[in-house]
Amino acid sequence: MEHLYNYSLEELTEYFKSINEKPFRAKQVFQWLYQKNAFDFQEMSNISKDLREKLEKQCIIDTFEIQEKQVSSDGTIKYLFKMIDGNLIEAVLMRHDYGQSLCVTSQVGCNMQCAFCASGLLKKQRNLTAGEMVNQVMAVTKDTGIRVSHVVVMGTGEPFDNYDEVMKFVRIINHPHGLAIGARHITISTCGLVNMIERYSNEGIQTNLAISLHSGKWLSSCQRAMTCQCRCGTMLPNWARFTLCGRSALMISSSTTLRMPQSSVLSSDVSEDISGTCRHETTLRKQGKAGSSASMR
Repeated sequence: MEHLYNYSLEELTEYFKSINEKPFRAKQVFQWLYQKNAFDFQEMSNISKDLREKLEKQCIIDTFEIQEKQVSSDGTIKYLFKMIDGNLIEAVLMRHDYGQSLCVTSQVGCNMQCAFCASGLLKKQRNLTAGEMVNQVMAVTKDTGIRVSHVVVMGTGEPFDNYDEVMKFVRIINHPHGLAIGARHITISTCGLVNMIERYSNEGIQTNLAISLHSGKWLSSCQRAMTCQCRCGTMLPNWARFTLCGRSALMISSSTTLRMPQSSVLSSDVSEDISGTCRHETTLRKQGKAGSSASMR
């Protein structure tokens, strides 16, 4: 059986060609899945009965089984989903004044072993497919009846250790004929896989990136790596300044890139705020030009 949530529109179009159906039917089905939240082929009223029956025999619109659901007093909902293979994953719906944000899992378990994170208690069992990440969004939509407006890939797993599937997931939920979740409303988190950060900066998408600077040792190594890349004139994300308090995250936009001149360095000023929380303010500056630094929030 073909799991339709695992298909991009382009892939679905090719699939329809392979079963001798007109390509425009793929767009219709894609819109039924994501714009009209159809969970049954019989709901797709502008598709012929014969095609609906064919799809029922060959394809599946599967949403995960909700194994457990916890609702907090502020409206936050934590889901424990059971997948088809029996593995359990979590997703969390958070209610904000700017919309409904869903925290999505990208792996079963995690091998990164970040000291502050419980995800590493279970070693990585496998990567999730793009369809299984989409499925989390659709399962929450089906359960609550609300539209998820923001997605953060900050659940269990290291997204950049499952890079290709995460990028495919982002493109499916961002597609204008799909869920049409704005790129600026999608954030991917990483514990700091520098080679993947560089690859991500060249994707040409406007999604956000959050980097967890969870140890001084990692921060130091990341600075050295970025400084080296700057001096070599490597194409880097157009970020120049960030502030971190405690375990807050660095927000990066990959919408544009900036070729840094050889005179650029990455400097770090570390100060203590009044609560004793470590604050890192890192700025890309041009040597010899005080105060001339680009910034992105």
